[in-house]
Amino acid sequence: MLFDAAVDAAVILVTVPALVMNWRTQRAATMVVASASMTGPMTDRWKSAVEMLAGGEDNEESSVEARLGAIYALEQIARESTTYRAPAMELLAAYVRVHSQKGMAGLEPSAEIQSILTVLGRSGAEGLDLRRTALWGADLDDAVLTEVNFSQARLRGAALARARLARGKFRAANLTDANLAGVDLAGAVLTGACLKGVDLTGAVLRGADLTGVDLTRANLQRANLREANLSSATLTGALLDGADLSGATLDGVDLSGAVLGPAVASRDHIWLPMIGRQSSMTPTARSA
Repeated sequence: MLFDAAVDAAVILVTVPALVMNWRTQRAATMVVASASMTGPMTDRWKSAVEMLAGGEDNEESSVEARLGAIYALEQIARESTTYRAPAMELLAAYVRVHSQKGMAGLEPSAEIQSILTVLGRSGAEGLDLRRTALWGADLDDAVLTEVNFSQARLRGAALARARLARGKFRAANLTDANLAGVDLAGAVLTGACLKGVDLTGAVLRGADLTGVDLTRANLQRANLREANLSSATLTGALLDGADLSGATLDGVDLSGAVLGPAVASRDHIWLPMIGRQSSMTPTARSA
């Protein structure tokens, strides 16, 4: 059985490079060697799915239907085998990185890319690498992608409502006009990101790093920004009604034309409606 496991590892290491395997995928693949529980049929299923996703045995372009079938076959393999789970999710993420920008003539991802995003979003996989991807208009509502790396990704108009993205990385990402209502971005890093016109109603951004972020016209009503770092952020025309900024760092923030009230700044201070300065009030105005 150890021989079978070694064969499984060889299959992963040989087939995955066709889709560009990064170091994390390589590390996950080598773990297969330590498992003696894999069977021939599982290996055959993996090899068949990867080849179909990559373009077939002769590297000929497969049909959309075939690629979709391969995507869901990999998802099923990941569900059935803990050994294949990490390589499968990393493989699908690698496919998105390589193929998301190809043929991007429309305002939404291709059927294959969107299907992969759906699979990744419900997998619960952590720390996926989706840097520099072009995912305009992608549907990631309710996705669970803790610690995902979307740095420099183009997510303009994407749907991320109620997504769980705690501790994610969005450095220099473009999220213009995206729907992030109710999203969990606690502890996330969004330095230098563009969030113009973003809907962050009721979002959780506690402890997030928003240094230099452009939140022009963003809707931050009832958002939790406790202990967030908003240094040098642009909040021109933003809606902050009911937002909680207790303990937040606000050095150099541009609040020109922002609607600020009532937005909690600390236990003892609150911004009044339509007034761009902090006014002393009692904590009873809103408990922190």
